[in-house]
Amino acid sequence: MRENLSTFWGFIFILLVCSCKPKYTKEEFSKGEINLTRVVMIGDGNTAGYMDDALYSIGQENSLGTILQGHLSLFGAAEPIVPWMGASNIGINWMNQSRLILSYKTDCKGISALSPIRYAVQGEQGAFTTSAYNALNKISNWGIPGLRMLDLSSNLLGN
Repeated sequence: MRENLSTFWGFIFILLVCSCKPKYTKEEFSKGEINLTRVVMIGDGNTAGYMDDALYSIGQENSLGTILQGHLSLFGAAEPIVPWMGASNIGINWMNQSRLILSYKTDCKGISALSPIRYAVQGEQGAFTTSAYNALNKISNWGIPGLRMLDLSSNLLGN
């Protein structure tokens, strides 16, 4: 009798668990009262796309400013306008070095192990020889690697 009772309650428990279906309601999102006609991102390396110790196109595509503005474009914001580095650009940092990649490197004891190494001997300096200014496209992502709030009032910011 005891075995039949536990089997019965086990069957009821399984039946209750399997019969419950959660009800999901799809939420509708709206922009509310916010005006997204002009969105400007101002920040440092995270906003600019400084990744792997250099600025290059893949880092810019995955930057905080580009991702955030891409999501805001669902609610009417313009697409991000960024002075893009070239797609074949190997990247450059402030010391004219290329980006870091993960590869094997031999240390001083002769042991080869995974380590960050430079993609090339030096970065692609030609990326900064052309002007990014275009009168028709106003830049919306002002991410500058290494920018601090103190630097915003400096006259040397554009030099």
